[in-house]
Amino acid sequence: MTSDFQELLNKLSPEKRALFQRRLQEQHASGIELGSIARRQNSGPCELSFAQELMWLLAQLVDPGAYHVPRAMRIQGPLNVEALHYALNQVVARHEILRTTYRIVNGRPMQFISPSSSVDIARFNLSNFPPRNRQLEADRILIEEGRRPFDLSRDVLLRAVLIEMAPQDCLLLLVTHHIASDGESRDVFFREIQVFYTAFIESKRPHLPELPIQYADYAAWQRNLLTGEFLEQLLSYWKKHLAGAPRLLTFPSDRPRPAVQSFEGAAHTISFPAGLLSALKKLSREEGATLFMTGLAAVSTLLFRYSGQSDIVIGTPVSGRNRTEVEPLIGYFSNSVALRINHSSNPTFRQLIKQAREVALGAFSHQELPFERLVVELQPQRDLSYSPIYQVMISVGEQWRKALDLPALRVSMLPVDLGTAKFDLNLGMGMKEAQVWGGMLTYCTALFDPSTIMRMFGHLQNLLEGIVENPDQRIQSLPMLSETERRRMVSEWNSTAVKFPVGKTIHELVEEQVERIPDSIAVSFGQDVLSYRELDARANQLAHYLRSRSVGPEFSVGIYLNRSLLLPVALLAVLKAGGVCVPLDPAYPSERVAQMMDDLHGPLVLTQSGLSANLQGTGAKLVLLSDDWSGVAAENRSRPTNQIAAQDLAYIIFTSGSTGRPRGVKLTHAGL
Repeated sequence: MTSDFQELLNKLSPEKRALFQRRLQEQHASGIELGSIARRQNSGPCELSFAQELMWLLAQLVDPGAYHVPRAMRIQGPLNVEALHYALNQVVARHEILRTTYRIVNGRPMQFISPSSSVDIARFNLSNFPPRNRQLEADRILIEEGRRPFDLSRDVLLRAVLIEMAPQDCLLLLVTHHIASDGESRDVFFREIQVFYTAFIESKRPHLPELPIQYADYAAWQRNLLTGEFLEQLLSYWKKHLAGAPRLLTFPSDRPRPAVQSFEGAAHTISFPAGLLSALKKLSREEGATLFMTGLAAVSTLLFRYSGQSDIVIGTPVSGRNRTEVEPLIGYFSNSVALRINHSSNPTFRQLIKQAREVALGAFSHQELPFERLVVELQPQRDLSYSPIYQVMISVGEQWRKALDLPALRVSMLPVDLGTAKFDLNLGMGMKEAQVWGGMLTYCTALFDPSTIMRMFGHLQNLLEGIVENPDQRIQSLPMLSETERRRMVSEWNSTAVKFPVGKTIHELVEEQVERIPDSIAVSFGQDVLSYRELDARANQLAHYLRSRSVGPEFSVGIYLNRSLLLPVALLAVLKAGGVCVPLDPAYPSERVAQMMDDLHGPLVLTQSGLSANLQGTGAKLVLLSDDWSGVAAENRSRPTNQIAAQDLAYIIFTSGSTGRPRGVKLTHAGL
């Protein structure tokens, strides 16, 4: 290998270097030839790429705005709107994908390419708005236009909105649909707008080389490529890589996960201290890794520490532009790969970087398999409440992506939050401007509050600072808490001295609460609630009923009920009657329940008709509360009297039995 060739190889991204090396190996080992991408010979409808096919399906099922790609910018100076209009339409004319529509043919979506299409610029003038309202109105327009659905069956997939804020000061919003565009398309789009805009104002002919192919040519090539031995090699790698991987990252959230995944989201702009980037780059070089690999190791550590789950799967986007033919195209080439990091051995962070490096290189060198095809092949147990394979995505870049560059104009990019989120968490980090490293943290608002996300970002920053200070620490020992959080946990929250009531039983303490706040909610289940007054009255009635069944001191009463308002009533009633509560989970195996009944010598058991069959043959005396409540309701609502003291038994709980037969543990009222 010549020194010039090696120099060129070193300049490639880790993703492209891994792919290049694997292709060389495959050509020697198996003779597989990927071939060049040829132009299609017919001009009729053509198949979608694999990524487009999934995107088309998602567009029918979820909030359409979730898959829009908005790019907003502030333009200051003498903008030539006619030149901008010309430039946008020239880009549409040059790239078939922007004038492609999608319709069903024989049960499958197909691409239809219009010979010509035009895009108009929607204009809004806010210069006469009061200054305090101008930005609010502009933000409203940006969000409304950014989320306004495209009709994939007939629309040009480019929307342009120009908002005049003041003379020579305007906002430009360009929106495409993800089915026709991706992150790398931005650079192609901006470069060509610059060429056409400049040519128009200078009255010159634009100079751009003819495109070697169009997106539909790529889609046809991809369909032919992913067959036979090449497909089998990719599937073999990914099936091995993800064998036994957890389906869901059990991440603590502010709210339970909805039954159907919500795509409502929000985004926070984030920035890191200036010195942190250079320190992380230095550490990456020491380990022969990239900033992405170090960032992957750090984020996986954060997720490991938050969730307690040692096996972490994270998604990351890859450009999919590994062939020269597709580099100058606008289109949906990007793919995503699953990166699986194991933390079970509590490695040092340096060791984790090495693991992240190997995982990333392996994934990048097998990135041609479309993610949606991987999901089909793995056939994971699908759950509508979360995304398959992974629920967290990250991207870490080192390059500063420039804004649109137009002559005589100052253009600055603006963040656009359309209020959508494709994943639970999506962390994008890169160069915001020269020597400033930051990005965007997008999250699902159905799961997380803004304060939780900002606290999480603070923990990530603390983690990164601890990493660069001592990368040889074990990941469990790396600092995450701020000094304020540490002081609060150690000093304020750890002040546990409290006076406990002495000499009182559990039911007496509940009765005191009844006297203090009788009409406050005591228990709730779903939409049903009981006040303290109602809980006390029902428990009193059941306690009298139990006393009539000989329940008293040292008398064990099993409670074998499904979760409902009846459960706390039963527990309190047994204590009021002077008995001993023995909770029995209906989910327990029948053998375990039988052993408990045997140890308790056939106790009285409160249950319900739907569960009674599970207790047949155990010797237990059953009280079917669902059937017998009419008799209970006839009892007195006054509190029963008994001679129970704090030292008397209140509760028997059985051990799990993991080391043998379950054993009952007795607890007194005072012990509880």
